[in-house]
This record gives sequence, C-alpha cells and structure tokens, in this order.
Amino acid sequence: IDDDLFPSNKYKDKLEKGSEGIEQINQWGLFAEYCKLNLGHEGLLWRTVLTICLDQMHNIYLFFLLKARTYLVNAVFNTHHPESRDDLLLLWHTDGEMDDRVEAAMLVGAMYVLPMVVLHMWDYAKIIMDVEGHSRVFLQTCIFRKYLNYTEASRQKVRVSHMQVAIMNNTADLAKAYSAVLEMVQMLGKLALLMVFMLTQDRDSAWVLVVMPGLMLLFGCARSRALSQASEFAGPLKKVLIDLTTETCAKYRIIA
Repeated sequence: IDDDLFPSNKYKDKLEKGSEGIEQINQWGLFAEYCKLNLGHEGLLWRTVLTICLDQMHNIYLFFLLKARTYLVNAVFNTHHPESRDDLLLLWHTDGEMDDRVEAAMLVGAMYVLPMVVLHMWDYAKIIMDVEGHSRVFLQTCIFRKYLNYTEASRQKVRVSHMQVAIMNNTADLAKAYSAVLEMVQMLGKLALLMVFMLTQDRDSAWVLVVMPGLMLLFGCARSRALSQASEFAGPLKKVLIDLTTETCAKYRIIA
C-alpha cells in the first residue's frame, strides 16, 4: 500500500494532526513542494524551462517597440533638426536626406513585422507543448493511483463526489496555478525591461519604479486572499451539490 503523502512527506506531522494541522501548513511552502513534484515528472522540466526562456521574447519585442517609437520620433521624423540625420540606422547611405529617412523608416517597419512571425511560431509551439495539460493529467493520474492504493476501509470513507471534484476541478485549478507562475515570471521580466526603459529615458521617474511595484504587490496580496476565501467557501457547496445529483440519479426510482 502506498503511504506517501501528496505532494510530499514534508508536512506529514501536521497532516497527522487533522484539520488543525492542515490549517497550520504554509500555503506557499506546500505549493513549492507541488512544483518540485511537477518538475520531477517526465517532460515537464524541459517544457517549463523552455517556456520561461522563450516567453521573454515577447518582453524583448515590447522593449524594441518602445525604443523604436522613441527612435522614430527623435530621429526619423525629426526633420526640423537636420543633425538628427546622423542618428539614423541605415544599411546604406544615399545622397538625399529624405531618402535616408524613408530607408530608416522602412527598416524599422521590417523589424516591426518580422519578429511577429517568430512570436507566432513560439505561441503555436507553446500550445502544442501544453504545460498546463500535462500538469493536469499528471495530477489526475497521481490522485487516482493514490485512491486505488487506499485500503478498503479508507475507500469507504471517501465520497464519490469528493473524487470527482478532486479529479475534474481541483487538478485543473492547480495546473492553472502552475501555468500562472510561468506567466508571472514573464510579467516580472516585462516589468524589469519597462523599468530599464524608464530609467534610460527619464531618471527622475525612479520614484515611480518603487511605488508602482509596491502597489501591484499590495493589490495582488489582497486579491489573492479574497479569491482564496471565496474558493474555500464554494468548494464544500460544490461537493454537496454533486452528492445530491449523484444520489438523485442513482435512486430516482425510489423518489419518483
């Protein structure tokens, strides 16, 4: 009989205390243990690393767009200052100033379009890799295998509705949470590049770079707690509803 706990035995002592012990478990620590378990599954480690690395292409492209727009305004379209011609990025120089500016604008346009093909290919590849789907299937397999390894007495204590909710809903929520971590890493990269851009353009805006992440963090913490409480309230009600539906369908002839 499999007596290992999910996702690991790190919090075994607290789990053995029952509901009071479960309330004492650190949520972030528990999620970290799940991430370790998930990364240990075949195929998920390289998918996760590849997603974290290549998702940064979107951030790099955003940084390029910001720099390109600044370059267009300050150099390419700045015809009132002839000296701005020296700042143009050209493949070759022509005799006419306007010809140089048109060539520079065309080059920026090409650099604007071509990366979109690469980004589209990566987004398509990410759908095929399906990190969230692989994580969900892995969780569903683990939970069902754990259920099959229960003793007969333990299986009698587990309601069918609880298994249904765990396999169909809870696994999906946890897999989405894992995918959300990868999206959060991408957002952190985007935030870092935006901070670099703002500092290169205006050093006096440094105070904004301190205030904005702080406000985002406070909002995220407040929102996370509210959503967690709502989910904890709705979970038992969902199980009761599934219990009622299952028993109604099974015993319809009795109540009809």
